[in-house]
Amino acid sequence: MLKLFKILLLIMVGIGPISFAQTRYIGKSQELQEQINRIECLHANKQIHSNGFIKPYTLQHVIPLLASLDSSYRYADAIDKNSIEKITNAYLIIPSKYTVKRTYLKSLYKNNYNGFVYNEPNIIQLAINPLLNFQIGSEKNNQSGVLVNTRGIAVNGLLVNKIEFYASFCDNQERPLSYIGKLIDKQQAVPGVDYYLNRSTNHYDYLSAQTYIQFPLVKQYVQAQIGYGKQFWGYGQRSLFLSDYGASTPYIHLHSQFKKFSYDNLFMELTPQYTRGGDKVLDHKYASFHHLSMQLHSKLEVGVFEAIVFGRTNHYEWSYLNPLILLRQAERSQGSPDNALMGFDFKWKTSRKAHFYGQLLFDEFKLKELSQSKGWWGNKYGFQLGLKAYDLFKIPHLDAQIEFNQVRPFTYARDSASNYTHYNQALAHPLGAGFRECIGILRYQWHKKWSCSVQQVLYAKGVDTGSSNFGNNIFSAYSSRVQDYGFQTIAGVKSKGAYTNIHIAYECIPNLYIEAGYIQRTLSYQASHLPDEKTSAVYSGIRWNMARRTVDF
Repeated sequence: MLKLFKILLLIMVGIGPISFAQTRYIGKSQELQEQINRIECLHANKQIHSNGFIKPYTLQHVIPLLASLDSSYRYADAIDKNSIEKITNAYLIIPSKYTVKRTYLKSLYKNNYNGFVYNEPNIIQLAINPLLNFQIGSEKNNQSGVLVNTRGIAVNGLLVNKIEFYASFCDNQERPLSYIGKLIDKQQAVPGVDYYLNRSTNHYDYLSAQTYIQFPLVKQYVQAQIGYGKQFWGYGQRSLFLSDYGASTPYIHLHSQFKKFSYDNLFMELTPQYTRGGDKVLDHKYASFHHLSMQLHSKLEVGVFEAIVFGRTNHYEWSYLNPLILLRQAERSQGSPDNALMGFDFKWKTSRKAHFYGQLLFDEFKLKELSQSKGWWGNKYGFQLGLKAYDLFKIPHLDAQIEFNQVRPFTYARDSASNYTHYNQALAHPLGAGFRECIGILRYQWHKKWSCSVQQVLYAKGVDTGSSNFGNNIFSAYSSRVQDYGFQTIAGVKSKGAYTNIHIAYECIPNLYIEAGYIQRTLSYQASHLPDEKTSAVYSGIRWNMARRTVDF
């Protein structure tokens, strides 16, 4: 109890000098993010406006959340207490006991969470940590085996209590599962990666980096972040708005928050699809995103989203730099040459241990055509509906999630300069368009060091064959469609996919995991000339200060 009290006291004291300016990249699939979500649902004060829509979570999300913990948290078990300590250290809330050390060896691992810490109060806070993800596996009918070998370093810190910075750099070698290798050959892109080298058959070598600097523009109300990395907009396992599935991008992010309102502006430079070849300067396209989040009730948050992707001759369109203008109006003033989308989202806390969430995306539609139910190609929309439940069946730390996603054909598509893609990968859902998907996840942590999860993904998706464009490939221009009417959600050749992952992990020391798992995947086609795909693999490895690398479809 005394230890917990000290941690909470540290959080309360830290709110003032930090001024909500600090940020720390926490991977979307990392255990720490799920711990934050769990604490928010079970223990947070009902009046707190957390704005957990945008990930990676920032200190603007975490510190108010932890400071608002209600009285029930004082009775939490050892796992919850361990979680709060991990979150506190991960976000570099450094206790005053960390003083300047001139010798190097004595400065390493002064606690269990950060390799090197340097702290001069009100001047600089700095943490340096190693990054490691080494995983080997065996796949049926794959003689080369499976390998992920990532080594790197991460540096994050805070200058004069206002300017936050982060940088990570990793060297990677990968021999992926066979179905991922086929995807790489088809799209000429390694999932989540930009430039890569193909060393040999199904053997890829690439560098990965993320970096940013963040500073306040208007005290604690407006923050600016300039960086190179990824964001995920949504409450679910997938996002129909913006996901971190694809490669990192250069961006500028403005976040404004006033009481129960949050407003975000994101400006990105993207790379249109291209054919790999020799060294050359790649073209660019651009995107602007807006999102307004409102807490209408202590249990209900709703949001409005809009985005536009456009291509110009390597320059930004000035109309889309306005942080307040409606992007659709700006697009129409240009002659409607670009790809404009809008949507709505919500999170509804139905009980103390569960909440619903969802997204509704409109790329283009006409109400008249929709009411006639003729399957007009231009009715391009998608939706998501999900549920997260904690302490299922009153079993502590048994958590479940179920999610349904559906997107109609031709959604996200336009032409190579304005489709919803970056570096030969989707900006939103990895399945693109023309699919239905159901995801189920069960997580259980029975000890502060032991955890496991079971994930099941089932989907049906249309496939374009030959030169026929049924709207399933978001890289194909919709002007080449085969017809105007008769499009159902699953158009073209129907395929059915199933992905299962059973994963178990043991945390030796904080953020150092020894883990193992099993993956099974099947993909069958309605057409007899397309061969079915079957994958069965086991893996094991060690991971330190990193999120798991998964391609779960």
